[in-house]
Amino acid sequence: MGGGAGVYGSPTQSSGSTSPNCLKSSATAKSEDLSEKLYTSQVTPPCLSCPNSDANACPKLADRSYDRTGPVQFSWQVKFLTFTREGGSSKSGPGKYSHVIQKIEKNLDFSHPPASEYAYTPVYWEAFDVRPDGQSKIDYWQFELPDGASGNWSMTGTLYLVELLPDGMAAGNVADAGNLPSTTTEPARLGRILGTRRIGAKFDFTGPYKKHHQ
Repeated sequence: MGGGAGVYGSPTQSSGSTSPNCLKSSATAKSEDLSEKLYTSQVTPPCLSCPNSDANACPKLADRSYDRTGPVQFSWQVKFLTFTREGGSSKSGPGKYSHVIQKIEKNLDFSHPPASEYAYTPVYWEAFDVRPDGQSKIDYWQFELPDGASGNWSMTGTLYLVELLPDGMAAGNVADAGNLPSTTTEPARLGRILGTRRIGAKFDFTGPYKKHHQ
């Protein structure tokens, strides 16, 4: 993520009721200080939901995005917007660039580990095609955390613009990237960092009431 530091979301903590509530962020989690060439546009606000929240507690984002069927504990969606300059003013469009490259750094620090292995890729790069209107497809930061565990997590994204898809990036290389071209090896010629985004939280799913908060 050098062009700027994103801020953490500040989700609320669930109450001790018999029906756990949806945990939603009370502060924005966003990118900051992006260059004039690249911006992020938030699609929906972050949502932190209890694994056992009832059907009416909050929108089940996992039921209508990605390929997940169960509840999610974290979901944040953005689109990347690119701009070019003409005659001293900016207009939407990729210009000479073809892809937004995002380096993902994900960290989980378990204070109480899960009963079985929790598999994830801690560092990888993924690529988003930029359409003629300057927009990318939606980027989903969405995942579940293991029940019965506790600890903290964070995700950081570092953003670049490139003229060609880097060698070695292909769909299916990294499971966490879904169907996006991806790689676990740093691509060559990424250029300068144009922006960053970051969010993180603490969680405790070891008791009857699931807590997920900053």
